[in-house]
Amino acid sequence: MGGFGSGGHNLRKRYLEQFRSLNAAYFQKHRILTDGWRGMIHWKNNDEDKPSISVEGGRNQVTLAYRARKDNTGDWTNVRDTFPVVWSPRHLGGAQAYFRCLRCNARAKLLYLANLHFRCRKCHNLVHASSQEQPGNRATRKNQKLRAKLGAPQGLGDYVPRPKGMHETTFQRYIEQIEEAESEINDDMIRILQRIQKTDIRLSQKHRNFWK
Repeated sequence: MGGFGSGGHNLRKRYLEQFRSLNAAYFQKHRILTDGWRGMIHWKNNDEDKPSISVEGGRNQVTLAYRARKDNTGDWTNVRDTFPVVWSPRHLGGAQAYFRCLRCNARAKLLYLANLHFRCRKCHNLVHASSQEQPGNRATRKNQKLRAKLGAPQGLGDYVPRPKGMHETTFQRYIEQIEEAESEINDDMIRILQRIQKTDIRLSQKHRNFWK
């Protein structure tokens, strides 16, 4: 069984995307939340030794067993945790599964592996990487994603053709989202230019004061 070295812990900000996670919806979909279920879950890795965990599934609890080490250093530690599983009714029938975090006791759809243990996002103090982006960068990523979905050119302001078979109402909704993102990109560019101009003015003023 491949072990986990939890990298990125020394960074000032820790992002969700840096850590492996377990999704209660995935467990539910693949019937892992069935009494008596036993098996392995593997993560993709460039190394030959793929990280994996042993899972004992159940309707009301799930037990995880794996090896991990903190900050990619130190000795490997054998970890075994049992998480309660809670079920919440859905509006259209059935129920949605959630894990119960062992630290704060809150229900969580996702658990993240940091500091040797799987815990909820809040307990590990994790944030989305996108939350630290500048508005223009976030809008650019959104614009590119929408354009790629429509098969349109990636250039800012380039014409977006309606894909064959897409309903006009759906297409116009995408166009509105693209225009909104591009407007935010332009606004961010203006703010950047204004900051640069203010900096140039301050530097120019200091230069004149120096020669007085």
